Amino acid sequence: MSESQDLHPFLNTIISRTIKTQWRLCLYSEKRRNPLEKVLASHTVELSRNIGASIPDKRLACTLDSLAFLCTCLSRHQSVALSLTLPPGETRAIICIAQSDDVSEDVVVSFLSRLWLSLRGLAALKQTSGSVSRKPQGDVPSGEIDPVKAKATDLWIDLLCHGFENVRYRFLKRSGQFRDFIEWWEVQDHSQDNPLFIAALSDVFLCMGSLITHVSLKQLDPMDRSCFVDLARMLPRLHGLCQHLFNYDFDGGKSALHQWSRRYEIATKSYFRLRPYLVKCISAYDHAQVLLKFSGSTRVSRILRQDLYVKHIPPQYRSNALRPDSWKDYIEAVFVSAGASIDLRFNAAVEHACWLAEEECDNARESITYSRRSLTTAAERIRIHCACRLLSYHHENIVHGSDLTEGGADTKALPMNYIGSSKSMCYACNRYFLACNSFLDESFQFIFHTQHTDLRMYGPWAMPDLVDDSSARGIWDKFFKIISEDYVRYLFAKNILTKSISPQVQAEEKFKLPNPFIFGLDVL
Repeated sequence: MSESQDLHPFLNTIISRTIKTQWRLCLYSEKRRNPLEKVLASHTVELSRNIGASIPDKRLACTLDSLAFLCTCLSRHQSVALSLTLPPGETRAIICIAQSDDVSEDVVVSFLSRLWLSLRGLAALKQTSGSVSRKPQGDVPSGEIDPVKAKATDLWIDLLCHGFENVRYRFLKRSGQFRDFIEWWEVQDHSQDNPLFIAALSDVFLCMGSLITHVSLKQLDPMDRSCFVDLARMLPRLHGLCQHLFNYDFDGGKSALHQWSRRYEIATKSYFRLRPYLVKCISAYDHAQVLLKFSGSTRVSRILRQDLYVKHIPPQYRSNALRPDSWKDYIEAVFVSAGASIDLRFNAAVEHACWLAEEECDNARESITYSRRSLTTAAERIRIHCACRLLSYHHENIVHGSDLTEGGADTKALPMNYIGSSKSMCYACNRYFLACNSFLDESFQFIFHTQHTDLRMYGPWAMPDLVDDSSARGIWDKFFKIISEDYVRYLFAKNILTKSISPQVQAEEKFKLPNPFIFGLDVL
């Protein structure tokens, strides 16, 4: 089935609503950047301590994330996920890539092919010259041109040309709020502040003002490399100033930038966070530096010498089903399966959850605005998120022993156990990884890692459609259990529900858990 019903109306209504309103309180207890194996352990999943389930190489994992980020070329709504396979005994590297349908497949594939050759050339120059230069800019001895720095600078400009719309969007999205913040900050009393911090912040403000003006110029043509020479010089300077500022940021364990942002919010009733904004503006340079360091690694230089084959994984869609036959039966099953006691609180919590779900469904029906359509309850088909789409592709190859073929000999080699992503995974994607990994670990002693989770939900969301019915049922059961436990744990912490002494016995006696393959769903 290329397009089928969404199996998670509970996720796309009630949990989505909770995330938007009270997400950061106590929905789940893991820290944002916990390693995946610790998060899995929190759900009582014991990982096999073998080669397949080992933690991936940190440098190579960071490189895959940076590579996915630098593949993006649109201002927004574009996401990319990729994996790397190195068949043993072969002279090729295979990158499998899944992306949103907002950009042509050829654009990203051709960019990856060109970038691979450029990185290979840079790695060869570094080995020849013995240079370990980390940055594309710097002083050059009189009368001499450092070939490594020249090549790195050319590569940096190429990256800017490809991803300029993304860079421009990050600067301009909150540029008005940034200017308002500067005007407010300049008239404040700084007599009690660290003078070094104030000087560093002033330098950042000046450089940011110049860059915002520069990226706003309409004559910047992504097809003309000469237009980006100044930008290629200014962004590294901003990066250096920001790093210098961040060194002075913490005073007594508290972030001065955060404190100023809070004062600004209280004084003006306007929400603006300065440090996250600066970090996003310099992120393209950060990711470019990861690639430049990547090319200098001895291990990676051997990978770059191999021929690259890019396999594009087509997007997958599912229809968004918002309402089951009975919200009451559905939510009761959710609560009981996660250990809630059936009492007066239980009935009130079920009634409130039903009201939330119906309201979300009604909002999706009534509104036709773009903002409403982008919400988690939109009554349109859902594109499977890229990281989950790529995970499902590799999952089926592992389960069925399929060949990975792209322009060369077949291979049954396992990919590197890390999926790079241009964005932090949302809540639902993280939970799907947990469910899928627990299935893979039990059956094949292999799991996939990925980057940290964002405490938000990029909706609407649906589980990938798997060909193997047994795998689909097993993963759906695990996924349903995880999100149910998350939500009910939140209700326990809020004293909305009471824990049951014997939830399993209670569930078996009074309720039957919803089966996603027979449970009725209205498709809007």
